[in-house]
Amino acid sequence: MKSVAREKSPRWLQSVRDRLQEEYINVPSLRQIAVEVGVHPTYLATSFQQHFGVSIGEFVRLRRIEQAQEMLADSTSPLSEVALRLGFSDQSHFCRTFKKQTGLTPLEYRRLLPQISPPFKNLNSVLYQGCPTAYNDSGLSP
Repeated sequence: MKSVAREKSPRWLQSVRDRLQEEYINVPSLRQIAVEVGVHPTYLATSFQQHFGVSIGEFVRLRRIEQAQEMLADSTSPLSEVALRLGFSDQSHFCRTFKKQTGLTPLEYRRLLPQISPPFKNLNSVLYQGCPTAYNDSGLSP
């Protein structure tokens, strides 16, 4: 990902990010969000990318994977249930997306958790070390 010079994001854009942080399962459409904040959808998408270094879709995917990591660590729920609870269309889509973001399948992640010492129980800091800083700048915390 290319480096993007980020300036302080406008309040309306921060509110969009905050909303997506909370509403990552049933995400409103780009058009709906744009109408609500009073900007054109293209301007919203472009501004979000410029200020946070990721597209709105990527931001939502990262948020879902972040939540999936918590669910996998805290429960024995089947992967299909985790996938559906987080808004993925099916288990296969969830597994592909999880592996793309973390480098591990959800089952590999779940199996590794007991081997990690307590300070590293949440593997985000380890898993996202090599990822672009856009994840960190997007408002999601590894």
